[in-house]
Amino acid sequence: MESFDEGLRCQDVHAGLRNVDPNSGALTPLAETQLIGMAASLAALIRGRDVIADAQALRAVAAEQLDVNQFAFDAVIGALADVDFVQGVQTSGGRITRFTENVPYYDDLYAELGVEVVAGASAH
Repeated sequence: MESFDEGLRCQDVHAGLRNVDPNSGALTPLAETQLIGMAASLAALIRGRDVIADAQALRAVAAEQLDVNQFAFDAVIGALADVDFVQGVQTSGGRITRFTENVPYYDDLYAELGVEVVAGASAH
């Protein structure tokens, strides 16, 4: 499967599992897929905003509107940073407070995140 398809599939899986209990052990094999799916959803939300000055407000919005688990938020930002979609992540007291976004157009978004899935799968 091409990296674009991998990235898009992750977002589809994340969206499809929104009504499933996030604490279910049955979801364990899909943890990385869900993480990348959450990252794709969040990237689409922040694209074009340049500076995210209140990352904690974004955490709340992402949890409420995109089902980005608030406990996974830091890992989602980390995944976006790994592909340079976010930069200059600032923290205070262990919390992400601010960062800049550099999210490309959608087909590049899925292709870049899909590469992360393929790289993660080959590492196992």
